[in-house]
Amino acid sequence: MSFQTFASLDETMATVGVVAGEVVAVGKAASANTFSGIESATGRALPGNFADAEAEHVTRACEAAEKAFKQLRQRDDGWSASLLGAVADRMDERRDEILARCGAETGYIPSRVAGEFARATGQLRLFARLASERWW
Repeated sequence: MSFQTFASLDETMATVGVVAGEVVAVGKAASANTFSGIESATGRALPGNFADAEAEHVTRACEAAEKAFKQLRQRDDGWSASLLGAVADRMDERRDEILARCGAETGYIPSRVAGEFARATGQLRLFARLASERWW
């Protein structure tokens, strides 16, 4: 069985930190401290530098999450179902990219990565259906 390493894939990756719709971190430009994912098969750094979060950004993210939670609770069930379905659809649009990165970082064989991906999107769609039918 052959394994495709991430190096043979598209090596461009945008890494951005976003809080409440505002870009707060862009790779190396955001912080003196950055980190990268590691390809498990080779130990080399994968494309894309992630900036360490500043304490201010973490606080703002928590505040934004609390506000979003309150707003989401006021939405109707159909809206929540649509949101969950849209997340699954967006993941499907980027399936190949997600599978490649996940496989590179974890070292899992392609069939396992594909199975985990299908499970995740399937669960999102299941919860979307349950939300639309008010099963809770």
